[in-house]
Amino acid sequence: KGFDGIWFDFSEIVRPTRDGIHGREYISTSVDLGRRLQRLEFDEAGKLISNVPRTVEIPVPIILDALTSRTGRGLQLALAKAAAALGTFAVVNARERSEDLEVYGHNLIPRMRADEVAEFEDLVRRSRIVELEPGEGALSDSLKRLKEANPSALISIRSKYEERSGARAEEFLKIGADIVHFYIDEEAVEKDPDVVKEAIQRTHSYLVCRKVRDEISLISGGGIAEASHVPKSIILGADAVSLGLAYQIALGCKVCYGKEHSPDCQIRVAEKDVDWASQRIVNLVSSWRDQLLEVLGGMGLREVRRLRGEVGRAILHQELDARIFGGWERCK
Repeated sequence: KGFDGIWFDFSEIVRPTRDGIHGREYISTSVDLGRRLQRLEFDEAGKLISNVPRTVEIPVPIILDALTSRTGRGLQLALAKAAAALGTFAVVNARERSEDLEVYGHNLIPRMRADEVAEFEDLVRRSRIVELEPGEGALSDSLKRLKEANPSALISIRSKYEERSGARAEEFLKIGADIVHFYIDEEAVEKDPDVVKEAIQRTHSYLVCRKVRDEISLISGGGIAEASHVPKSIILGADAVSLGLAYQIALGCKVCYGKEHSPDCQIRVAEKDVDWASQRIVNLVSSWRDQLLEVLGGMGLREVRRLRGEVGRAILHQELDARIFGGWERCK
C-alpha cells in the first residue's frame, strides 16, 4: 500500500553506479522552484527575446511545512533556524510570524489567505516566496495585488489534493501562480496509504498531457514518513516535498493530529532548547539527503531533477501484481 508498494529499479543503468555520498563523484540534489520556459526565442540578430521567469534554487528537494498544532515560540524559531542552516525554506503562518524570525526571513515562506494580502503587504515585499490559501474573494485579484506589491516574489498556492487537482493546478498556473503546494491530511493517508501516491501521479500526468508541466512547480505534502518517500514522490512527479509530521516526530511528538498536541506530548521546545531542536531537524533532513544520494548513485544519475516523473525507474507493486496474477481468480 502507498509508498511501500513502490520499489526502486536499479537495473536500468547505462553506466556504472555513482559514488556521490562519499564525495568521489558529485551528485546534485538541488531543485528549482518556479516557472520554466518550454523553449527560448531569439530575434534575427541572435538576441534572446524570451522573458525568462525567475526561479529559486534550493539544495535539497525538501521544504519544512508550517506547524499544524499550536506550539510555543521556541519551535517556530527552531524551524526557521533549521531552514536557514539547510538553505531551504520553512513555511510560517503570516499571522504567527514574530520579530524573532526576521533574521531568518530569507528562508521563510509566509502563508496567508488570499483575502489577507493587503493586511500583510509589508511582509510580502520582504519575501522571496509567498504562499496563498484560497479565501474570500477572487484568487486572481489577490495574485495581482501580490505581484504589484512584489513583482519578483514567487507565488505558491496551497490546496488539498482532490480528484481534479491537475485541472486545479492548470487553473492556478493561468492566473499567475509559480508553484502549487498540494497536500493530504496525515489522517487520510493513515486510513488509505494509496491516496497520496495516486494523487501525485494523477496531478503530474494531467499537467504533462496538457503540455504545461514545466510551467509550474509541484510540491507535495502529506504521507512523507521516511527517507525513501522523498525520491518516490519525485519519481511519481513531484518537484519537491514538504515535511510536517516527520520533523515533529524527530522532536518527540507522539503523532498528534488536530490543532493541539496531547498533554503528554514531548514536543514542547523551551527557548534554551532552540539550538538542540534546530539541529535535530537539520540532522533529519541531512540524513534523508544521504539516502537520496544513495538512490541517485544506484541509478547512475547526476542530479535529482532527472528523476522527476521517471516511473520507469520504479517497480510498482500494483502493476506487477496485475501483470503476474491478472485474470486469475484468487483463492479466498
